[in-house]
Amino acid sequence: MTDLRATPPNAQENELTLELVTQLCPSLSEVAADLLRQSLDEKYPDLNINPDTALMGTATWKLVDNRIVAGAPQYQTLSNILARQAITQLPTLCIEGEHFLTQQPLTDPATHPPPRTGAITASRAAPA
Repeated sequence: MTDLRATPPNAQENELTLELVTQLCPSLSEVAADLLRQSLDEKYPDLNINPDTALMGTATWKLVDNRIVAGAPQYQTLSNILARQAITQLPTLCIEGEHFLTQQPLTDPATHPPPRTGAITASRAAPA
């Protein structure tokens, strides 16, 4: 931690305020998960989708012996996707067949809940 005696008074106050706020307030991911959970519960009340464990999978591809073959999918939680969107203010582009929803724990092949990725990402959890 910074030696507060060597820091100007306004900077000391700002640093202490920042420390207090980051200790008492929920993280951006927690807020995103809560907002998304509310939206998903309204839209899909019977599915009980948890945005902290629901994952969006993205297919990957690689070139092997001049052939394109499927690679291991990459996964992100829905709450992390929404938190990233809040910072970057860029939408997530989902392409049916390239992106899919699944739940943790992961299985091979992945299980897919009924909502399509486009339906989840098109619904806005936070006001514009």
